[in-house]
Amino acid sequence: VIWIIRLHYSTNEVFFKRILLELAETKDEKTLNLLINAVSVGELSEKLTIDESKAIVLNFIDIPEIEKLTIYTLNLVLKKIAKVDPIWVLQFFEKRMEYYSQIKDKEFYYNPIPFETDFFNIFKDIDKKKLIEVLKRVRNWALKKGIFYFESEYVFQKIAVSLNDVSIAVLEEWIKSNNLDRMIRVTHLIRQFPISEALYHIVEDLIVESENNDQVISGLRAALGTTETTIRPVGEVSPVYLKKLEFLEKMRRKSKNLFVKQFAETEIEYIKREIQIEKDMDESFW
Repeated sequence: VIWIIRLHYSTNEVFFKRILLELAETKDEKTLNLLINAVSVGELSEKLTIDESKAIVLNFIDIPEIEKLTIYTLNLVLKKIAKVDPIWVLQFFEKRMEYYSQIKDKEFYYNPIPFETDFFNIFKDIDKKKLIEVLKRVRNWALKKGIFYFESEYVFQKIAVSLNDVSIAVLEEWIKSNNLDRMIRVTHLIRQFPISEALYHIVEDLIVESENNDQVISGLRAALGTTETTIRPVGEVSPVYLKKLEFLEKMRRKSKNLFVKQFAETEIEYIKREIQIEKDMDESFW
């Protein structure tokens, strides 16, 4: 039926459009996979309105595991929607997470945010004002519990990509909020970002603004411990350790805040111990 619609759509758009929407509402997985592939490119993609595209996408909320090919074409449809209504795209994933929260104790697999979801490309063409709104909404997931909190760090980084002017401004709003709970949440949101000078500026700001709060310090240590892997050739120091030492030494040297200096010193000692452990392991290996 979908193949016939693709061939003859232009002969009776109103009729075939109604058939497409009725097919989507069947919620049959195979039908939905074929349907989203058909409407993601070409004439059907151009003819469907944003509201009609939304109506089709909504039927994917309770699909447990979306196939890889389907995710690719679903990304294209979501990108089309995001150009007009980016918050709606986030709401679609929020509905999947809410559905997951309701069925997570049942004996079948459900992935609320598929790994192949290309958040960067979905949102890369929206303007700065809308991007800020998107990042703030994802940031707010960190205030919730369960799957929302878990996914917030990954999705925030995937959309922002790096700690740039926009993402830093969104995080700094909470860092400067005088709200300790929100500062702690920022330590969670920065976990997926690679080591950079911008990351260490945020670390320094959090220490200063929280007045060296124990929970913030603990969160920062956890965040710095999860940024990047420590893959290395045997006999060499992990590059990530060298990069961390570089920024921590600079922090210790340049900061005028005693708490920041103490944090840097503690982290430097910790990394040096880790480097020694690596060295000892290498020597025992040989």
